[in-house]
Formats: sequence, structure tokens, C-alpha cells
Amino acid sequence: MIEFRPLRTKRLSLTLQEIAIGDAISLASIPPSMYESQTTRFLNSVIKQAEAATPAHVTDPRAMTVQERGFVVAHYMAHVSETAPDFSIGDGRFSNYLVGQQQHVVPTFAAGNVGGDAWSLVPLIGSAAEAIEELNGDLQGIAGEYHWMLGCMASQLRKKDDAAPDPVTDATYGDWLRERMLVLSRYPESDFVQMLVLYRQAVRATRHFFNMDINDDGIVFIEEVAEEAVATLPPARFPVSSCLSDFALRMGGKTSAVSE
Repeated sequence: MIEFRPLRTKRLSLTLQEIAIGDAISLASIPPSMYESQTTRFLNSVIKQAEAATPAHVTDPRAMTVQERGFVVAHYMAHVSETAPDFSIGDGRFSNYLVGQQQHVVPTFAAGNVGGDAWSLVPLIGSAAEAIEELNGDLQGIAGEYHWMLGCMASQLRKKDDAAPDPVTDATYGDWLRERMLVLSRYPESDFVQMLVLYRQAVRATRHFFNMDINDDGIVFIEEVAEEAVATLPPARFPVSSCLSDFALRMGGKTSAVSE
């Protein structure tokens, strides 16, 4: 049995446990396209204890930011990887993607003005990312990176009087998100491009643990470099498959996988 070091951050106080073989095989059978859903199930399987040490602490994986979720999965990987603790990610290492000691999650960030409206940014949490994932392929003419871009912007950018349902507890969140994505898709091109720039700048300003980005597959993390420098390593993810044994992957109908 693997013993895990406690994981302590500003919002997390977790003790992990080794995944049960039945859970591992079940997770291995989930398609890679359901990355966020698979991550939630994995975290629910391996979090042995989650303490609410302060009112700011989060215990539900669906309420954690996508960066926090990635950090917890990476913490597990650091205990099971043959190249731990600074495990390999393609041609790079885990440390290439980690944003120093930055752990602070900014609850609301004043992003700027577009189209006569003042916008603020809220973090992207697991349940919201799952909702974006579930809508993928469901909106005509919206797919791939554009889908994820619209979904993240719709989820995270808020005007002053926006009344968004809670993505963790409110079953109407998916319908709200769908309509909001459609509204954004109808913005004039110049306004949308301005909003995208504003969004990316706000995401960069509020980064924690990792630099979040978007590609055709969903949420990814990019190499941490100086603001004026160019990343030389490809975007990374921490797929659950990297935490599972070859046996579990084979029983789940997959081949061995490594970090993307």
C-alpha cells in the first residue's frame, strides 16, 4: 500500500489513499473525452479525508478550481510515478509547469470593460468544467477549441448584475451555460476579440498552481515562463490514466498511458 504525504494549500487540506482496483478499472473504461468527469470520479476515489480547516477551505472536488484539481492529481502522480517527485511530462518535468508558490485563488477579479459593460472574472471550478464538457458537440457550429473557449468565457466572465446559478448545487447550471454560450457566439466580432483578450489577461493575472489555457481537448496547462518569454514545451494535462496501473488500464480496455 502506498503512503501519501498530506496535501496542504491555502484552500485544501487533504489526505489521499491508493485507489481501489475496482475503481481503477472502472475509471480506465471512461473515454478520454470525458476528462473532467473522470477527474472528479478519480478524486472522489482517492481523497481519504478532506478537512474544512477554515471557511475558505474546499472539500468537494467539484468545487475546486481546475488548477487545484490538477494539483491534487499531480500530487498523486508524484507518489506513483517512476520519475517522482518531479515526474516527466513529455520532454519536460512537472516543475516546468508549476507556478512557483502561487496558491491564492482570487474569488473575483476586475477584468475590464468591453462593449460598454464592466466584466469580472471568477475561477473555473470542476463542476463548471464538467458542464462545458457535457455540452461539447451539442451546440451547432460550436466545437473543439471554440467550444471550450466559449464555455470558459461564459462560465467565468460576469457583468455586475449577472445572477449565475451555482454550478455545484444547481441543476439548471447547464441550461444557463448553454444559453450564455449562444449569447456570446452572437457578439460582434470586434467585441468578441476584445473580450477574448480581456479574458486571457485576467486568467493570466489570477493564475494559481498552473497557467490555464484551452485547446481542442479542453483545459490544459502551459509552461511557466517570464511574461515576455515564449513557452518551448507543449501544453500539459494530468490524465487519470497516468495514475493507474497497466493492469487496470488493460482490464479497462485501454493501453498504458502517460502524461500528455
